[in-house]
Amino acid sequence: MSGIHLGLSFPEAICRVLEAIANPSSDDPIHECDPFLKKNILQNPGLVLQRAETHMRSVYPYKDVKMCWRRLFTDASIVDAVFSIITNCHLSEFEPWARRYHDRLSLLTSEIKERQETHGDWFNFEPDRAPDDWIVKGVIHTLDYALIMTGIPGRKREVHGLFDQLQRAIEKGEAVAKAEERFDPTIQPNLELPMFSQASVNRPEVKNPVLRVRNPSLDWLVNHLTNVRTPFVIEGECEHWPARSGENSWASSKFWWNHTLKGHRLVPVELGKSYTAEGWGQQITEFGKFAKWYLWDQVPTPSDRSPITDPNDYSPSLFGWEKRTWWEPDLDKAGVAYLAQHDLLTQIPALRKDICIPDMCHAPTLGPEPGTPVYEKAKRDRAEEQARQRAGAEAEAGPAEELAAEPNPAELTTEATEEPDYDSDFTPGNPSEPIINTWIGPEWTVTPLHHDPYHNAFCQVVGSKYVRLYSPHSPADKIHPRGLELFEELLDEDPERTPRWIDMSNTSLVNIEDIETSPAEAEEWENLWPGFQDLEYLDTVLEEGDCLYIPIGWWHYVRALRAGVSVSFWWNKEPWKEYSDGEYGQGQSSE
Repeated sequence: MSGIHLGLSFPEAICRVLEAIANPSSDDPIHECDPFLKKNILQNPGLVLQRAETHMRSVYPYKDVKMCWRRLFTDASIVDAVFSIITNCHLSEFEPWARRYHDRLSLLTSEIKERQETHGDWFNFEPDRAPDDWIVKGVIHTLDYALIMTGIPGRKREVHGLFDQLQRAIEKGEAVAKAEERFDPTIQPNLELPMFSQASVNRPEVKNPVLRVRNPSLDWLVNHLTNVRTPFVIEGECEHWPARSGENSWASSKFWWNHTLKGHRLVPVELGKSYTAEGWGQQITEFGKFAKWYLWDQVPTPSDRSPITDPNDYSPSLFGWEKRTWWEPDLDKAGVAYLAQHDLLTQIPALRKDICIPDMCHAPTLGPEPGTPVYEKAKRDRAEEQARQRAGAEAEAGPAEELAAEPNPAELTTEATEEPDYDSDFTPGNPSEPIINTWIGPEWTVTPLHHDPYHNAFCQVVGSKYVRLYSPHSPADKIHPRGLELFEELLDEDPERTPRWIDMSNTSLVNIEDIETSPAEAEEWENLWPGFQDLEYLDTVLEEGDCLYIPIGWWHYVRALRAGVSVSFWWNKEPWKEYSDGEYGQGQSSE
């Protein structure tokens, strides 16, 4: 077994990781990579990382990057992080990437083990004191970046094991520093502050309320999901979650401090109110900086700089104390940032035990209704894919081989769908483990009107949100879907770069935020988006503990009223039942 665990000492864990990387299994996709690069993983991991990332970024969509390149980037990242630990903790007399260790890794691991036997269980980290600390930049950031970029295929045990070891070593180092009275209180956060600002925006009037129930039976859920098929809210569905109270409360800054290695774990955030807003962008940043700068808006401005120059003068801050004379502007700050649709529970597995999969995810469900955008898009995608497969089979077999019959577009599977807003690796969920995403942000974050190819149980853990929903049968000339749009990332740096187009047809052109916050401008909105204001809709305010069911294909718009955390569960238990429409039948469905 190649994984590492807390029963090992940190030096032993390091050796176990290096041995696993040096001896990949015979069926490991990494063997498909350039032998030169594979050979250099343990010799020059920096070079391998550069080459692998260049290749991954050249492929579009990102989900089409071959697994061998993800594996190569993952292993090189782990080696780079481990070499940083070996070098800075003086676990070896020589530089670990010296050529002599490439084919003779046993020399390095033997030396590490000998030093441990000589010095005993001495290994620990001092509390970090500087933003460029090697633990942060060389280890935590390196491992997290690999996790975000690749999903660390084949190395989850090693990477999560290293993070567990880091957590234990940092806590041990801090305890030693306190005992020896070397602990600097000025680097500690004000953990008495709640994780989220208590500021809120005005609660909108709910005009067409979504059905609300409490403690529904399984029979009720099955009937509603298969026959009624409209949104509903289960009040208090999440109240029993550990994330809602106690020491595991996700409203606690202390909880997040402890689970993000003092805020140094990296997370991807979206900059701007929504992904359709002008100036919107994406950035990978430290969780602690995201919390300070955006959840509490604690970025100092030039006018905030204090004339006080006393080096001992500090101001309290969430996730760390800061000198009043410091000023660290964020040039990418766009006023609002959102950790949106991120698989945080896979990145930090300890969070998984704090939530529960809602019962509705285990109930029978149907696929999208014929005639809806999700159904029609999947039908087109499936037909195109099968046409490509037939063309390939014809070219390989020659004209003498009989081709398969035309496919029935009704016989679709969820494999034909993907989330068009993101370059993701998502595969359809199943009832035992749906696709789980986390959403963390301040008030005023907006998810524009869009639809998804999954059923969605959207749970509000902390804070509150306003949600508006429209039928999947809303006419296109009134819902105003977008189309193909140019994806201009990196075009400025490389004008010769092949233009990239992204299918935004699951997102509406309509800006509901303008409509709901400026109703007096109704005539202007009608001119911009004819007929939209005539559409019927449902709306609700999700409070802490509530869970909203959004049926597959329903258009929905979400605006945060108070900073907080949401968790969404996407699933398809029995997707794409034998629907038929148009020339294929009468448009009926069956369980």
